[in-house]
Amino acid sequence: MRTTTSSSKFVLTKSAFNGLCKEYLKKTLMLLKEQNEMEVKGSVFSLESIDIIIFNVNVYKPFGGSSYLPLPAFIERKKATINARNFDEKCFKYTMLAKLVNPVHAERIGSNYVEVENRYDFKNINSPASLNDVVKFEKTNKVSVNIYYSLKNGELKYKNNVKKIQKE
Repeated sequence: MRTTTSSSKFVLTKSAFNGLCKEYLKKTLMLLKEQNEMEVKGSVFSLESIDIIIFNVNVYKPFGGSSYLPLPAFIERKKATINARNFDEKCFKYTMLAKLVNPVHAERIGSNYVEVENRYDFKNINSPASLNDVVKFEKTNKVSVNIYYSLKNGELKYKNNVKKIQKE
């Protein structure tokens, strides 16, 4: 008896998924070809059956931002935050720039943000930004970023990145 196993694969696109399906089909066909070649050589090797092929697919939901989301009411009521109303995927950029713009209507994105966008280096930051992008941003700009995020059950989580930033 011979078994074949494979490891988990990380697939993000439809074309990569299709490629993975073709890879597994190719492996199955190679096994059938191997059996045929062995029979031609007079081997007693035989493939009785392929009992099962298990193919698990899980949805990937990365933690990250995108466009404008309303704040939970208990945060909004504190009037201590600026929630920029963006309609693209640059929410991290606007969040980092919000403290630099005129506080009157800072939630409105326009020339007020364009005027200050050169204060930080966003060159290697993806949009939407991942946690890895936040770490890159902190190192590049010598700043510390704290992140609050809400879970489905309403529980609030906090990623505290407070650390000493050394001037070079």
